[in-house]
Amino acid sequence: MTSRPVNRACRVRSIAESAGARKRSGGNARDATAPVSPRSEPSMPLRNFRRCNPGMWCDNADMTASARPKGQGSVAQLVSTALRQDRLASLEEMLRKIAELIGGDICILWQAAPGAELEQTPPSGHLFVLAQWYRNEKTWTTHNLPLDSVTGNAVLTGETQHVQDARIDPRVNYKLPFFQITGTKTFFSIPIIFGDGMPGAVNVYRVRHSPFRDEELARGEELAALVPSLYGTIRDRVSLALVQKVDNILQSAETAFTKGVDGQGPAYAAVNTVCRSVQETLHALETSIFLEDRSRSEGVFEIAATTFEAFVTKPCYAAGDDGLTGWAVTHAKPIRIFDLVCFQEELISIRQRYPGVNWIDRNNVLNKKREYFTQEPGADIPPISFMAAPILRGGRVLGAIRCCISVRPPYYYAERELNLLELVATRISQFWENWRSRRDTEDENASWRMLVESVSKMNRFVQDEISRGSPDETKIFNEALRITSSVIRGAEIMDVRLRQEETNSLYFAAKWGALWNSGTVTDVKWKSSRLFPLGGEAPESVGAEVFRSGRLATLGNVSENPHYSKTFDQAQKMIVAPIQAQGGMLGVLDVRGTSPVPFPPHSVAIAELVAEQLGLYHYLAEAILGMRKAQAELSAHARTQRQTYADLGHQLKSPVVSAYTRTETALRFDLPEKVMAELLAVRSLLAKAKTVFWSTRLFAELEGNGELKPRLERLEYQRLSDLLSVVARDTELRVDPERQLSFGVADKTFRVLQATIVLVDLDLLEQAIANIMDNAGKYSIPRSKVLIHGGVTGGNRFHITVRNRGLKMTAEDVRQCVTRGWRGEEARLVTGEGSGLGLWIASHIMRSLGGELLILPTGKESVNEVKLLLPISERGRAI
Repeated sequence: MTSRPVNRACRVRSIAESAGARKRSGGNARDATAPVSPRSEPSMPLRNFRRCNPGMWCDNADMTASARPKGQGSVAQLVSTALRQDRLASLEEMLRKIAELIGGDICILWQAAPGAELEQTPPSGHLFVLAQWYRNEKTWTTHNLPLDSVTGNAVLTGETQHVQDARIDPRVNYKLPFFQITGTKTFFSIPIIFGDGMPGAVNVYRVRHSPFRDEELARGEELAALVPSLYGTIRDRVSLALVQKVDNILQSAETAFTKGVDGQGPAYAAVNTVCRSVQETLHALETSIFLEDRSRSEGVFEIAATTFEAFVTKPCYAAGDDGLTGWAVTHAKPIRIFDLVCFQEELISIRQRYPGVNWIDRNNVLNKKREYFTQEPGADIPPISFMAAPILRGGRVLGAIRCCISVRPPYYYAERELNLLELVATRISQFWENWRSRRDTEDENASWRMLVESVSKMNRFVQDEISRGSPDETKIFNEALRITSSVIRGAEIMDVRLRQEETNSLYFAAKWGALWNSGTVTDVKWKSSRLFPLGGEAPESVGAEVFRSGRLATLGNVSENPHYSKTFDQAQKMIVAPIQAQGGMLGVLDVRGTSPVPFPPHSVAIAELVAEQLGLYHYLAEAILGMRKAQAELSAHARTQRQTYADLGHQLKSPVVSAYTRTETALRFDLPEKVMAELLAVRSLLAKAKTVFWSTRLFAELEGNGELKPRLERLEYQRLSDLLSVVARDTELRVDPERQLSFGVADKTFRVLQATIVLVDLDLLEQAIANIMDNAGKYSIPRSKVLIHGGVTGGNRFHITVRNRGLKMTAEDVRQCVTRGWRGEEARLVTGEGSGLGLWIASHIMRSLGGELLILPTGKESVNEVKLLLPISERGRAI
């Protein structure tokens, strides 16, 4: 056996330089692109060569032209072969080309195992096969090669080792299965340094007994020096191709979403395609992706895609779980294990890098991997390499992606592959978070659409109940609970609790959900008959707390609230919304769920709206009953009044409109002051209720058609004057008296309508005016006056202007305030009321009438002006 020094930092001259050297060596040089036959040239002793450049050998002065090494063509061929590869397993093609160029039968690329200490005395560790190529299929490799082997000596000394006859070389154990099965007799080992600093070696073996000549060894060193950089180039190309492929897959799925493809199928299909692309690129026996689906469970990462279902015995993970994947999601950090077979043996050093990690071979991965290799029973197999990367979004763990067992070379996952997996994880996180956000938005839109449709049905249901002699509130509440359960995802246990005056407690007035009837007869009776006291210094339940404060409460985890009083063992989350009317508390609406997954964000607004509707229905029922009682008391006044109430109850579609119209009729009579005041208060509240119902109807129409369809008629001066007076009076009555607001109408400014033709839909115009006046009532400063005036603008348009002193409106506020759902910060601080729909609806109404809603920024002395601008008919201009 011979050895020769190799500069570990060697680099090879470019192909162009090699071509130039060929020219200078004279015309006898062999063509640089032609392979060199190991049998065609005589062997030259090492003394005939000297180092002229790191990684190259050149001739001494006494060399003949025919004996010069023909490495230039070999380099070109190897580089060309490498640059044509597009898979990591293409490393085999490089080894094949090296073996062919040198006349070898086997070529193996060795690397020091991670954790090897080669610099210490004595050195520790071993070598493993990174890749290999065999001319025939008799593949038998010792994957755990000790450092005292010939290859180990080459790596430790940095010198090429040449075994001329393995059968008699004392350093070679020729009884190893590798030599016996392959028949190898001659080989050499050339040390190299990989791009990540890990040492290794390129070995070429010959089955025949034909020691390598010096020029073949020189050519081998030259080619081996190229392996690290060419391997790095292949890895970079493969990595870039995978990232681009993943981007294309996910972008196609994103495009499908924007085109309205519904459901979770396309999202999971895209993730599955990404999973298989990673598996194909990294040659993993198993690649799996785990993701969190908040619609089912939060903080639980379920299997979303895998390439080997039989390998996945644990279908989900959560923070704190054991195992390698569990460690990655718990610590939000990537993890890489060189060889799982040695996990327990190397546990101390592994835990230095990954504190607290643990792993048990539940899947019997050693036997599973052996099934995918063609070695004889008992033969060595490559390392069982594993890596996993958390899927993170803004520091929050969304899942993990992992790869285990590389079945093609390279046979282990290096740091670069782990970095690639992290890049893929980043792409998945962006895609998954976008898809979840889009799905949440779609769910919210669907819930609101269902609610709008359900409220319309609910109104008809309530109308039928109120039209009865004795309306049954329990039926109304049950119907509202049924509707709520259908529009709030995860609402499984619901009820309405009202205040019981005798005990000053909340009791269950209505219930919804199968769990109310679960358990024994005693359990069911106990749950239904529970009372929740409202007295005492501190509230004894969340319902009592909400009843006292009038503010909605959301419990993500019921056990964490000190006031929670348990009725259901299964309940894990809860929304409690106050039910109130006319400023007084009536009770609470309870929405419970048995899953730890939080209710969707929009559930709070829906629960609040339903609670407001329940309060309104309750008040309407009492108001109707009160009005009927007043009718009985006033029967002596006029038969016409009683007949009016009877007729209106059958003719009007909406119970709110019906009640409002009856109140208007009653106010025309000469009534006692007390009765008059009561009816004015009722009318004021019903006007607000009518505004709410109209807003709901218009919202539904805008959602369905995108526009309103007005029925135009001429706007008469007297009708507008009467309407404005009523709206101003009703709004003033709803305002807290302590604020001392007054509302006035400059009636003379509207007389221009007597000579001007303006076409409007009076119902729509009334709704727009009511919305503007409602805002003025909410946000005007105390002890100020709200004035309504009108006229014709300089642009020849008719205007109705509401002028008040209130919150400051900036230019940005003016731009934003007609946006659906928008409320200014100051407005939120002033009052919790409001949904951000009033001005949005008013803007749509004015556009449907061919006009415009114009809001001016706040002027001097905090004066705000909102104008409803309407076009004047051509005939009106002529007049």
